[in-house]
Amino acid sequence: MRISTLWYTFRQGFKNIFRNKVFSLATTATIASCIFLFGLFYCLVINVQYSVKAAQSGVAVTVFFDEGLEDDKIQQIGAQIQSREEVSEIKFVSSEEAWDSFNARLEFLKSENAKEQAKWKEKPCRICGVPIRYNVEWKHIPNLCKECFDKDKLNWEDRTCAKCGKTFRINKSWDHIPSICGDCRKAVKAEKAAKMQAEKAAQEESARQAEEERQAAASALVDV
Repeated sequence: MRISTLWYTFRQGFKNIFRNKVFSLATTATIASCIFLFGLFYCLVINVQYSVKAAQSGVAVTVFFDEGLEDDKIQQIGAQIQSREEVSEIKFVSSEEAWDSFNARLEFLKSENAKEQAKWKEKPCRICGVPIRYNVEWKHIPNLCKECFDKDKLNWEDRTCAKCGKTFRINKSWDHIPSICGDCRKAVKAEKAAKMQAEKAAQEESARQAEEERQAAASALVDV
């Protein structure tokens, strides 16, 4: 095939694609769907085969020997087991090795349990003094026991801010119940601080002017 013929074929193919856009899109969507379904079923088959192989290779059987059994008898039984076709590997664990492994596992569990127990602390309830158990990793550490917490929930109610009209929560057991919300209290404090700073600046300015007048009067007396 000549190059000109090949180029003509490609050019006519692209022209037909743009001339018949609907059929071209339908063909592309059909091919893409077939490829997607093929890939989906292929992945499913591969995963099923892998799961079956993993299940077959992961099956293990533990054989316990009677205490006092001779080593020759143990080796003979092991050889009989190894000779079976479905057995891929055998591992002999002596009683001493099993005991050491058990002790190591037990020590590990004890250390983990000690670490976990060290995270738990106690503190007295803020109202009744009953000890409260809490974990140091908790984000919110309670200050009340369950009974006091249930009672304290009844003391909370919603109030409307007298300044901005927002709703805020107050506790009826508080000695001083605010009439405005927290944002308004912050704004009032900021206004008071600004007012005090302005008064302080005015006092300093008055003192400076009085000092200047006093110095001017003193210099006038000296000139006289």
